[in-house]
Amino acid sequence: MKSFYAILIGRAPISIKWSLFRNMTLLVLLIAGSITLVAFLGSTRSLKDLGKGLILYSIEHTETELKRFFQPIYGIMRISKQWGQTNVIDPNNLNKFNAHFIPILKRFPHVSSINSGDTDGNGVLLLRNGETWLNREARPNEWENRVRWTELKDDNTVIKTWFEDSDYDPRQRPWYKTALALKKRQEKQQRKSEFLAWTKPYHFLTTQDLGITASTYIDPKEGSSYILAFDIMLSAITDFTTNLEVTENGKVFVISDEGLMLGLPIDERFKDAQAKKEAIGMHITSIDIPIIQDILKVANQYPLKNPEYVRMLSSDKKVWWGGARPYFLGRGQRLWIIVAVPEDDFFGDLKKRRNATAAIAFIALIIAFFMANFLARRYSKPINELVHESEKMQKLNVDKGKPIESKIKEVNQLADAQEKMRVALKSFSTYIPTEVVKELINQGEAAKIGGKIETLTVMFTDIEGFTSIAESMSPEKLTQHMANYFEALLTILKEENATIDKFIGDSIVAFWGAPISNPNHAKDACRAAIKLRNKVHELNKTWATENKPVLKTRFGLATGPVLVGNVGSSSRLNYTVIGDTVNLASRLEGTNKKYGTEILACGPVKEAAGDPFQWKFIDTVTVKGKSQSVKLFELTE
Repeated sequence: MKSFYAILIGRAPISIKWSLFRNMTLLVLLIAGSITLVAFLGSTRSLKDLGKGLILYSIEHTETELKRFFQPIYGIMRISKQWGQTNVIDPNNLNKFNAHFIPILKRFPHVSSINSGDTDGNGVLLLRNGETWLNREARPNEWENRVRWTELKDDNTVIKTWFEDSDYDPRQRPWYKTALALKKRQEKQQRKSEFLAWTKPYHFLTTQDLGITASTYIDPKEGSSYILAFDIMLSAITDFTTNLEVTENGKVFVISDEGLMLGLPIDERFKDAQAKKEAIGMHITSIDIPIIQDILKVANQYPLKNPEYVRMLSSDKKVWWGGARPYFLGRGQRLWIIVAVPEDDFFGDLKKRRNATAAIAFIALIIAFFMANFLARRYSKPINELVHESEKMQKLNVDKGKPIESKIKEVNQLADAQEKMRVALKSFSTYIPTEVVKELINQGEAAKIGGKIETLTVMFTDIEGFTSIAESMSPEKLTQHMANYFEALLTILKEENATIDKFIGDSIVAFWGAPISNPNHAKDACRAAIKLRNKVHELNKTWATENKPVLKTRFGLATGPVLVGNVGSSSRLNYTVIGDTVNLASRLEGTNKKYGTEILACGPVKEAAGDPFQWKFIDTVTVKGKSQSVKLFELTE
C-alpha cells in the first residue's frame, strides 16, 4: 500500500508506461473536475453578466427614448426664445403667435399646448383640440375675471369666439413660478448658461392630463417681458415602457423624484386603456407591484452617477436583478429609470448548460481512461528500446543495434538523433572528449585538440570613451544600448563571412579565413570594416536625435600568420586565434586615437585586399611589442 502511494504521488521511479497512464489519468481527472467547477462558477458569473447586460441595455434603451422625447424641447424652446427676443412672435399678436406655434404642435404631438404669461397677468394659450385649435386669452385689466376662447382651423382661420368666467392667472401656474425662480437665481449668481426651467410632473389645468412643463423667460427688444411655456404630456413614456420586453417577466418603468409613476411597466393590470390612464401619475406606494419599492430602497443606497446592479430577494420571495439610473432634466429635476428582471427568466437555460457540461466532462473522463491505457502501451515500447540503446552507448558499446520503428513522429526523430550520436561516438570517442561531440556532429567532420598556422585577417573594434559613457547611463539603459550596437555590427560581420572570436567588454574580436578556408579573407575584412564604420555613423546620427550617447568606434586590421584552432584543455576548448598578428590588430585599433583615424590597417592587409579599396598612407611606426617598423594605412573607402 505504501509503495503504491509512493508511485501515485511520483516519489518512486516507475516505468514510462505507468507514468503515462498515471499522469494522463490524473490530468483528465483534473480537467474534468476543472470543467465541472468552471461550469458551475461560470454559470454564476454568466448569470451575473447576463443580468447586468440586460439591465444596462434596458436602462440605456429607455434613456435613449427619454432623450428622444425630451431633447427636441430644448431645441424648439431655444428657437422660440430667439423669436421672442427679436419680436418675431408676440403674445399680443395672436395671428403671429399661432402662425409660428401651430406647425410646432403638429410636428411634436407629445407637446399638447403652449402658454405665455407676463407680470400683469396677461396670458395666451394655444391648445390642440382634435382637428382644430383653441386659443385662450387672459387680459385681467381689460376683461377682469373673464377669458376669451377662440376656435381655429389649421390655417389660423377663426371658427368661433366666446367668453367664459374664470379666475385664471398665469402668474399662479407652476411653469410661471419655476421660470421666474430660474431668472432670479441667474441674476443672483450672474450665470446664464441655463435657460430652461422644468416643473415637477402635475395635472394640466385645462385637460387634466399628467404632464410636465418647460418654460423660459423672454425679454424682447420691444414690449414687456413674459414667460413662454410648453406643456408636454407624459403618457407617451408609458406607451414605450409598456411595450419594452426585457424578459418574459421583466419590467421597465419610469418614476419622478416624488415617486409618481410616469412610465408604467408591462403588467396585466395595465392592458386596459382606462386602467393605464388612471395609473399614470399615481404614487408607487399605491400600485401593488412589490419589486418597485424593493429596488428603490436598494438603489437609494448607491451613488447616482452610474447604474447600479443589484441581486436581491424581493418582498414577494423571488430573486430579482434590478438597476436604477437617474435622468436629469434640469436643475434639481430628475426622473428615475428602473429595470427589474426575475432571475428565473434567464437562469433556466444556464442551469441546463451547466448540467450538460458536467455530463460531457464525465463521459470524456471515461473515454480518456481507456485512451490513456492504450497510449501508454503504444508509447512505452519504442521508448523502452531507446532507453536500452542509450544504456549501451553509456558503456561505450557503439555497435549498431536493432532498428527502432514507431508511428510516433517524435520517437522516430529521437531514434534518428540517437543513431547519429552513435555514429559520431564511434568515429571520435577515442580522440575527442565527450564535451565536444555535439560540435563535431554539427560540423560533420573529424577535429582534434590544438590548432594550425594559417594566414588570416584579424579585426579588433573598440568604442572611444566607453567608460565615461557607461558611468553616465543606468545599467538597464546601457545594456539595451549596447545590445542594439552589437546586433547591428554582428549582422554585418556574419554577412561578410567573419568568425566571431570573442567579446572583450565593448570590443569585438573577429577573423576571416578559418575554420572555412577563404582566399579573399583580407578583402572581406576590409569590406566589413567600411560597412561597420558607415553603420556606426548611421546609428550615431539616430542616437544623437534621441539624446542617446553616440558610440564612436575604431577598427584595427592585421593580416598575417596566426595559430588557429581549439585552444584549451581536454575539459574546456575554445576555437580562437593567437599570435603576433592578433596583437598587432589590437595595437592598430588603439593607434587610431593618435592619428584621429577610424580604420587603421597594416601593409599586408592593403596588399592582400587589393582593389577596389582606397587607402591613405599614415605613417611608419614601431608598434609596442614589435621590433620591426610597420606601415600604417587608413582605409577610407
